[in-house]
Amino acid sequence: MREQWLPYGGRASAISMEVIVEKEIRRGSKSDRWTSREEERVWVQFYRKAGDPVIAADLIEQLESDREVKARHFGLYLRCRQSLRQEKARRARAKHVARAFHLVGRLLIGWPIEVIRDGLGFLGAITVAWAGTDEPAVRQMRKFRRNGKADKSNAAPEEAVKAKAKQA
Repeated sequence: MREQWLPYGGRASAISMEVIVEKEIRRGSKSDRWTSREEERVWVQFYRKAGDPVIAADLIEQLESDREVKARHFGLYLRCRQSLRQEKARRARAKHVARAFHLVGRLLIGWPIEVIRDGLGFLGAITVAWAGTDEPAVRQMRKFRRNGKADKSNAAPEEAVKAKAKQA
């Protein structure tokens, strides 16, 4: 068996060299290891940011497009789904709270203002009727009725209208 010198100063037999070569192949080159570490860092960041619904939606879209990655990072996929469900529930709660505030505001502010406005309008109508402020034509007709001229002055125009209707 032939011995070889290793880069770090030791010696190894041919069998141990095969083991070392296999490990190197499995480990990959230095740039492969660096890329792998960077990719792991990115995945860790994805796991941390999966609580954000916007990022979670993007991650779900990407994970659903690649089954292999989804299978490798199924926990991330579930975390993203959970994040989207929580966001949906939060929006529903906010909508219910907004509706409740709208109703309370309407009852405490809108309804009393509406009642006051309607009441003032009603009081104004009563005041106008009670004060007797009429249009000048109504006052003139009352004068005619009191003097007895209303029947005579109104009769002629009515007869003229009836005569014109018969002619047509």
